[in-house]
Amino acid sequence: MWIPKTEEEIIDAAANRTLEETITFDGKREISSKNIEIAKDISAFANTSGGVLIYGLAEDSDGKLAILNPIKLKGERERIDQIVRTAIDEVPFIKITAIETQHDPSIGYLIVIVPPSERAPHMVIVKGESRYYGRAATGNCVLNQANVAQLFERRRVAEQSIVPQLEQAIKEAPLPDNDKFAHLHIVARPALADDTLLDRCVLSGRNHKELLTEVLDQVSRSGIYRDGYVPDIGYPGSGWARRPEGYYGKCHYGPEEDMGVHFQFNLDGSAWLFSGRAAEAHGEGDPKTFFSSIVAGTTTKFLAVLGELYDRANYLGMVDIGLAVTGLQGCAPELTRDAFRTLPKFSRPDYHRTARSNALLLKDDPKSVAARLVMPLVEAISQGTDDPFKNR
Repeated sequence: MWIPKTEEEIIDAAANRTLEETITFDGKREISSKNIEIAKDISAFANTSGGVLIYGLAEDSDGKLAILNPIKLKGERERIDQIVRTAIDEVPFIKITAIETQHDPSIGYLIVIVPPSERAPHMVIVKGESRYYGRAATGNCVLNQANVAQLFERRRVAEQSIVPQLEQAIKEAPLPDNDKFAHLHIVARPALADDTLLDRCVLSGRNHKELLTEVLDQVSRSGIYRDGYVPDIGYPGSGWARRPEGYYGKCHYGPEEDMGVHFQFNLDGSAWLFSGRAAEAHGEGDPKTFFSSIVAGTTTKFLAVLGELYDRANYLGMVDIGLAVTGLQGCAPELTRDAFRTLPKFSRPDYHRTARSNALLLKDDPKSVAARLVMPLVEAISQGTDDPFKNR
């Protein structure tokens, strides 16, 4: 799914005449003065496979979106947001960005990104309208009763909790809990399942293993979270092992089995990760030292990999994430601001937290999602004296 980020991208695409209306893409010469038309377009994308709507780009005589028609931008972003909030029930998630022209920043192109909604169907309710709309190859269409029933079933499936999947991952972890280490577990899955998601990421002439290696390398080099902790997520030294669901890899550091990261990326876009060193007791009888940087950094990088995969697959929808740290009882923080202050040891055996995030956020800001999952635990163990995301 093409989502332009600069004026140059739009100009080039129009000049090459490669753009046309599809089930997931449309262009409009201008923003309609009729609120109902805007509501129909956005609800239709949300009720189907999601999509991108560009205002300021019109069709030529051959039906190609090749005519540039920059629009006045002032107030239009707010207007569309208000229409979505008042003319569609329930309100779908959208993202609106403006691209200004270089010669006149008051005009440009408005990009409306509409993820496929796990809360569909969304009804248009403006001017006495009470209909559900969807997308076909050449435009919007009214959904029939069977279509609406399918969307309610899609919603029911999407509402299923990720907690059982997290509990299963803990149960089937590569290593059992022990007295020396605490373990990190993460699971993730698109709210709207699609068995072809990983396939959609692969370029012609490439394969899944090459794709995963490239994305892991890209995230490792991105500087999304400063390195210097062990173990870290990276390219598996033994390569990728094909499993029925997807591809398994392992990064190992040092002589102990716990000093490693195991992960699997599945064909349907779901994934899991296990890290054996969320905390460690350095000597016999010592409390486990909790490594907030390992937990924060590993979580951030894992989510960044998923964000890149979803971006390449053009998946814009919601993603469910579950995180757990097991074997925590008696853990102490790695660092405190006051060396003479004694902090209470963590009294619980484990920690669980779940979150639902848009795939766009995993691409643009995985660190913020990681912080939502990790910081309640960090603050409890450190009593507010540690923030592993600061200056990282």
